[in-house]
This record gives sequence, structure tokens and C-alpha cells, in this order.
Amino acid sequence: DEAGNDSPPVVLDRLTAPDRAANIPEVVNAAPDAIATIAERFMDDLNYVRAGTDLFTAGDVARAEEMFRRAVQANATNDIAQFCLGNTLAMRGKCAEALTAFTRAEELVARDIYACRRGQVLRELNRLPEARAALERALRINPQNAEARRELEQLR
Repeated sequence: DEAGNDSPPVVLDRLTAPDRAANIPEVVNAAPDAIATIAERFMDDLNYVRAGTDLFTAGDVARAEEMFRRAVQANATNDIAQFCLGNTLAMRGKCAEALTAFTRAEELVARDIYACRRGQVLRELNRLPEARAALERALRINPQNAEARRELEQLR
């Protein structure tokens, strides 16, 4: 105000995650109706993955899927976002879509867990020769992957 007093801060609890801060300037040299909306330009693929992981852990798989889709849309080369999307889709019974996400993650970065999860989804889709090949690839990448070894034994 004219005397130099400022207003107390306002908590923006619905604008950010609990461990994040938001700072919207109170003083803007513009007409009162100049700002119609505030865009989420600060959100990137990593923030969406973080939000999706929190939602997935809390059991809100549908909203987690939405966040992981946003992460992939923001950065299609984020292998972790692709992998998380695949896990969420598989959990929701969307195996064909999960296979696409796991395949993309593995194309981006050759990790044993990506090949293993791809093999598990292929098994769910009853594509057993492809499942076996994916699980064998997981073991070539990491011979210590017990999950891939167990899954492969179940296919024999």
C-alpha cells in the first residue's frame, strides 16, 4: 500500500506438489483483467514422471497414466517416462499399449528391466517365442536379472 506494507502470503496448495514452491508475482504493471490464465510452463517431462510416480505409489493408477502420457508427450525420448507408462498400462490391462511403451523405452536405452517387462507383456499377449527372445535379451544385458530368469523358466 502507500505506506509500504505488503499483504500476507497466500498458500497455493492446489497449484504445486507439497514439496515444490510456487511464486506468482502480486505486483504486475497491467490491467486487472490482463492475465486470463496461468500456464504450466514450468512443468516438464521430469515433473510429470515425478507426479505420475507419486500417484502410482498412492494407488491412483488412472491419474498416474495421465501424468506419464504427459511426460511422453513432453519428451518422447525419455526412456523412464516410456517405461513408467508401460508399467501403468500393463497394470490397467492395456497390454498392447504397454508393449509399445516398453519397446520404445528399450529402443532408447538397452536396459534389462525394459526387456524383461517387454517379455512379460508378450507372455500376457500369448506371443511366447517373442517373450522368450525378450527375456533372453534381458539376461544378455544382465545375467544377474533373477526376474527374467524366473520368467524364462516358466516359459519352458
